[in-house]
Amino acid sequence: MNISDVYNDVNPNLFTYAKEVTTPAIIYDIKQLQKVVSEIVNSIKEMPSLKLNFALKACYSPEVLKCLVDLDIGCDVASVYELELAKKAGFKKITTTAPVYTSEDIAVFHNQNIVLDLNSFDQIKLFIETIGNEVIGIRINIPLPEEISNKASFGKDSRFGIDITDKKFSDFVNHHNLKIKRLHVHTGQTTLSSFRYKFFYLLALAEQLKEVDEIILGGGLFYFYIENQKIDALLSELQNYLNEWQKQHKRNVNFYLEPGGAIISPCGYLITTVASSETRPNNKKQITVDSSAWNIAPWSLPVVLPVGKRNDDTMETIIAGRSLYEFDYFGRQEEGNPQLFPLCELSYGDRIIMSSMGGYSMTNARKFNGIPLPSEYIILNDKLIKTKGSFDM
Repeated sequence: MNISDVYNDVNPNLFTYAKEVTTPAIIYDIKQLQKVVSEIVNSIKEMPSLKLNFALKACYSPEVLKCLVDLDIGCDVASVYELELAKKAGFKKITTTAPVYTSEDIAVFHNQNIVLDLNSFDQIKLFIETIGNEVIGIRINIPLPEEISNKASFGKDSRFGIDITDKKFSDFVNHHNLKIKRLHVHTGQTTLSSFRYKFFYLLALAEQLKEVDEIILGGGLFYFYIENQKIDALLSELQNYLNEWQKQHKRNVNFYLEPGGAIISPCGYLITTVASSETRPNNKKQITVDSSAWNIAPWSLPVVLPVGKRNDDTMETIIAGRSLYEFDYFGRQEEGNPQLFPLCELSYGDRIIMSSMGGYSMTNARKFNGIPLPSEYIILNDKLIKTKGSFDM
């Protein structure tokens, strides 16, 4: 089995459960989640020094987070709020990076013995003013070469991270006698080429920063697994190089991946009901549903299937959300034109399932027009269980 097979491994009972819930609802399939994590862990086995963290910003569901804890992976958080969720769920390994921490935030993380990966010189100065000259991590703005960049990558143009190519970085480190334990990057969607580049770039930096013992390579694994058959060879090469590097420098360095969407997105499904079905003046078929893409799914690109109907004799259909925002449409919008989904004839009261709603849907949620957020459920041990909401601490 490979990762794409797991992403498409839909629970056969999902269509039954989709008839039972009050809509809108998001259902997380825990068995599928377990398979995804297992497959990602298996896919990086050729590099034992590479560990797996979960980017907690992708999902706040307490029950889902507890399942991830049971799978023995760590997590990365971006705020004190996310730290509280992570601690309640029981994560043992917690890292953090954010563009801004207040002095109060810094104190909270420091008191929990969690190293902060700081994003700017001003944030480092604030840390020193708040705590003193103690161990920190730094987020790096890594200048990816143009030939290994893509439309979904963020290199030197990213608004995040410290530019270590600027001479003032080394001057700053020496002046403050900084104790840097961890290097942290995220460059959008990772390819095998960019992964390799980041590995060598950051390991070279670790040669200069003698206290570094952890390097976080970010997430964005959807592009990474396009070249699935080449991953073993790459990771074996990198582990062999790292083994020699560690012997030479007489210290160990652990690497981390921190995907969010690649872990949880394919394991969550939105169940929503058709509230109206019509042909618009532009002759396009449009259904409007009882949930809002603008409120919960600004990034999702779902596959859509009807519940209780064969998806035969399809027509290109726009799926609109229930808010009064003009561009409240599900799926990709090209030059203002909403995505067209191949769907059978759907009428008032029919239900549809949208895939890829497990990651960033609820954590991106807004309540425009005061529209209630979807209820949340998990499928666990072949049972449908209603859970606490993502924002119920």
